[in-house]
Amino acid sequence: MTTANRLAAAAIGIACCAAQTAFAQTVQVIQNTPTGWLVQNYVAVGNAPSVVDLWFTESLCANGLLQLPPTATQTDADRLIAMILTAKVSLKQVQIFYNYNGSTCLITSFGIPD
Repeated sequence: MTTANRLAAAAIGIACCAAQTAFAQTVQVIQNTPTGWLVQNYVAVGNAPSVVDLWFTESLCANGLLQLPPTATQTDADRLIAMILTAKVSLKQVQIFYNYNGSTCLITSFGIPD
């Protein structure tokens, strides 16, 4: 194998690994007062469950969208709504951890910090 071929193979390997890294999930955190956030509840239709989304947050996703994962329970959604509304009224900060994979932002944990 010539030096040029080795360099080309190395460049391809680096590009491959960089592409895989770009699409790996990364854990992100937002800690802010949610005064400008929109809490959107999409009512259940048929067998599909009700869905709660947060819009206009500081997340890395388009329009600041944060979503609960499909495994979230109705209780999780209720707690999220209650926390956001309480923080809005009391002007308290919330803390939300989420996984970002390059296109979606799925909430993994949320709470109100001290």
